[in-house]
Amino acid sequence: MRPDFWERFRERFNIPIINELYGATNGLGAMLNPNAGPFTASCIGLRGLLMNYIFSKFEARVKVDMDSEEIVRDEKGFTIRCGVNDPGQVLYKVTPQIAAIAPQYYKNDYATHYRRISNVFEKGDM
Repeated sequence: MRPDFWERFRERFNIPIINELYGATNGLGAMLNPNAGPFTASCIGLRGLLMNYIFSKFEARVKVDMDSEEIVRDEKGFTIRCGVNDPGQVLYKVTPQIAAIAPQYYKNDYATHYRRISNVFEKGDM
């Protein structure tokens, strides 16, 4: 929800907690913002330092060129992590075990392969 509507929406409809969810049917994860006040209004996937540390082994927020919508890479060809409030995209680590059960495009191996990004932080990772 747009930040300028967040608190007005809460007040108008008397909603104590706004649960905002971001996810995709063909994705590997989701982000939830269970918001109960102005501190976390319009945050995306806010979960605190401990949870961020635990999930940092399996996911990364990386920079994206907002015009081309392509992931930004450094001079070595690896992605660049986003800072707080930087626009970007969340990538989830795909191990061979996850690749076997991960969502795929129906009868379109090219699209499935294209959406899996390699060389994210080290050569050969996905």
